Amino acid sequence: MKLTRKSPVSLGIRPSAILNMVRQWDKNGGLHSFMVIRHRAVAAEGWWAPYSPNKTHMLYSLSKSFTSIAVAFAAYEDLLDFDAAVISYFPEYERLPEIDSMVRSVKIKHLLTMSTGHNPNADFIFNYIDPIAAFFCSKTDCEPGTRFGYNTGATYMISAAIQKVTGIKLIDYLKPRLFEPLGIEDITWDECALGVNLGGTGLNVKTEDIAKFGLFLLNRGKWDARQLIPAGYIDRATEKHINNWTETKYPQLDKFKCEELPESDWARGYGYQFWRCVPDDVYRGDGAYGQLCVIMPRLDTVIACTAGLGDMQQELRVIWNNLNDDAFFDGVCDDESEIAAQKELEELTGGLSLPEPNGDDFDSVRRYSGNTYQLGSDKTDSVKILFEHDRGTIIFNKNGYSVPVCAGYNCRLDNKPKNPGSFFGNPGDKCECFSASMAASGDTLTVAVVYTLTPYSATFTLTFDGPRLFMKVNCHPGAAREDYTGYLTVKAARD
Repeated sequence: MKLTRKSPVSLGIRPSAILNMVRQWDKNGGLHSFMVIRHRAVAAEGWWAPYSPNKTHMLYSLSKSFTSIAVAFAAYEDLLDFDAAVISYFPEYERLPEIDSMVRSVKIKHLLTMSTGHNPNADFIFNYIDPIAAFFCSKTDCEPGTRFGYNTGATYMISAAIQKVTGIKLIDYLKPRLFEPLGIEDITWDECALGVNLGGTGLNVKTEDIAKFGLFLLNRGKWDARQLIPAGYIDRATEKHINNWTETKYPQLDKFKCEELPESDWARGYGYQFWRCVPDDVYRGDGAYGQLCVIMPRLDTVIACTAGLGDMQQELRVIWNNLNDDAFFDGVCDDESEIAAQKELEELTGGLSLPEPNGDDFDSVRRYSGNTYQLGSDKTDSVKILFEHDRGTIIFNKNGYSVPVCAGYNCRLDNKPKNPGSFFGNPGDKCECFSASMAASGDTLTVAVVYTLTPYSATFTLTFDGPRLFMKVNCHPGAAREDYTGYLTVKAARD
């Protein structure tokens, strides 16, 4: 099921407001897609190429909000109790001697509100083959329910509890209850070694699926005249249950001074896996690097975004500064400037694209075609450069895998290697789809790689220096991922 499309003016939104918002996002960089929905119809949408509507995107912690809805279904079916101790659903772990009394008192509602008492969190449990045992054997430093602490490990335990009481994985539990009614298809959800969906991260859906989820929330659990879950749960889940800055040192707020906290969208309170926002009547689900599902109940509006940003606060401020009360109207809008803005918006959204490297001096680097360069001290790891009439190929031999990156000359080429393996800038097992383009200037070749199922991209700068190759790899956004800078020595010339 696809959503209906209508013009912003017909939905009571000034096109100039959306246009300014998209312009600012485009100027700041990092957005991958957006959709604005009002009165149950899409008012505007856009994808920055090579991202596209038919591709899924990693949601990171936006997954948590979907997990919250699974709790609503499980509670409605009398499978979970908000006030039940989490350990009560896992009797096989009861006899572990390391479980302390405060961990035994952690309840389902504490998992939902990120108030388990862990400091800083229980995310370390993902380093263990059995994360459930690791959670129960962990230590807390305060009573559950008294302090907020962002905790993906807590959301994982919700997923584990649902799988325990239903006998099926979280994704399979939600399919007939949420995903199929909303027409959300081709989804995946990462899982741990035990075969439990991660819950707090790992969900992969399309931008329109985020928008549908937002409409479901806006309609308080109703879809196509069917009340899928009680409306009261949506109200309860999205209200403030705990302070998330006055009672704890929350790492994401360290960069904000105390007087700036009221302007932070990470300091307005937390619900059941939902954040409250700076506009008092707005709430959201969000995920690392800018994955957003923003709900504006009073304005009957939903905003869905995917991105690869380091500063999510900037992304949100662009929304608040543009889609505020002044952007909406009742009645008829025949302002000529808005008609012009509508046309300009259509042109802008139809041509959105991530920036590409510039330079077409390929003659200077073609003489290195066929050279193989040793990568680091491991003689089995290497980089080979090939230039053809319409493209270049960099073949990475690393960690036992050979991965060709085919890039067009100043144009993008889609890649889907059979054995993607691991190479610089690789965001794990989602690297099976990427797009690459290259540009040349003097003895320097720049290759831009975009992993189109993820927030990630990488820029490879290769400078040829006689028998050596200076390679610099910058991964974006700047997460704890593998960057590289250094010289490679020629291993074989034109082999």
